[in-house]
Amino acid sequence: MDNKKHLIDLVCKGYCKFYKESKNEELACEGFRFFERSFSPLPPDNTNKYNTPETFKYDSVLMDILCKKCDFLIDGCDYKDEKYHGKATPCGGFILLNKILEEQKVINHRDTESQRKTKIIKEKGRRWRKEK
Repeated sequence: MDNKKHLIDLVCKGYCKFYKESKNEELACEGFRFFERSFSPLPPDNTNKYNTPETFKYDSVLMDILCKKCDFLIDGCDYKDEKYHGKATPCGGFILLNKILEEQKVINHRDTESQRKTKIIKEKGRRWRKEK
């Protein structure tokens, strides 16, 4: 099964009352596209497998919601082990959730910008009606 099929099963079939299997599956809501971007698979040669950033913006948040509850934190997590001195990367779940949180920041910025533009348009409309 390919990645898109898994996402359709999870997101569309699992939660969307509008999903119809017979419909054109090339069409997708932005919610589905968000997950498709977030869960995009690695290239076949795994060239980007360990191409992770030096620091993670949401490191402390992810430590609270993931790492503190993880069975590997005490024994097996080089990323959070203060005694480990090599280059360590977090687990895939940590990396993916960090990516989702970063995308959320982009979404919040777009929402804020959209709200600002809507407010300007409404204000111009009110002024225009008063002038009439």
